[in-house]
Amino acid sequence: EIWIITNLHVINDARKTEVIFENGDTVKTSLKGFVSDKDIAVLSVKISDLKKDTIKSIACAKIGDSTKIKQGQTVIAVGDALHQGHSVTKGIVSLTSTPIPLANSVMTNVIQIDAPINEGDSGGALINLKGELIGILSAKNTADGVENIGYAIPSSVAINVAVMLVVTSFCIGVFIISTFTDAVVSSPACNLLSNIVSVTLKYSLFVFDKFKDISAPTPLES
Repeated sequence: EIWIITNLHVINDARKTEVIFENGDTVKTSLKGFVSDKDIAVLSVKISDLKKDTIKSIACAKIGDSTKIKQGQTVIAVGDALHQGHSVTKGIVSLTSTPIPLANSVMTNVIQIDAPINEGDSGGALINLKGELIGILSAKNTADGVENIGYAIPSSVAINVAVMLVVTSFCIGVFIISTFTDAVVSSPACNLLSNIVSVTLKYSLFVFDKFKDISAPTPLES
């Protein structure tokens, strides 16, 4: 099977989830697990459910070291802004690590960026100028008087959490995902899919942009 990493708030309260690939192929997914205070969820897709041309269309990107990002470095945010398809914005790293409040906890060590982040971008890719994935877009500050303050989960955090969830298939957090409303996770940035290799594991961990916001983390106060 293929494992897909996205934000928990993308699929929270969803009755079913589907992945829409670049070629339009739509496949049902299953929940592998989630960690609520990291806003990370992992879905799975059976390879047997994928068409041959879908598999051939998937390209993998190099994972960057998010622990080495520098304040002021240029970054690119790839998403699905306003659900209109591929979207790309550019900015810089404002803070290499900052906390943001969630509904029931605080998410720590989040990257703050000034690249515009809009509805539809959650779960999208934050990349450096080498084309390496360094973060997963997660939230923005929507408080009055605030402009261009967005947040991304560092790739090192997201991948470590995702691999743990895949290995244990265990859910960690306060949410009980049992009753769902419709949600769709799409992949306008299939060229940013990621291969993850560890000492004892060799899995394909794919990063997708979401199609529709279900909810969003509580914004910081001004």
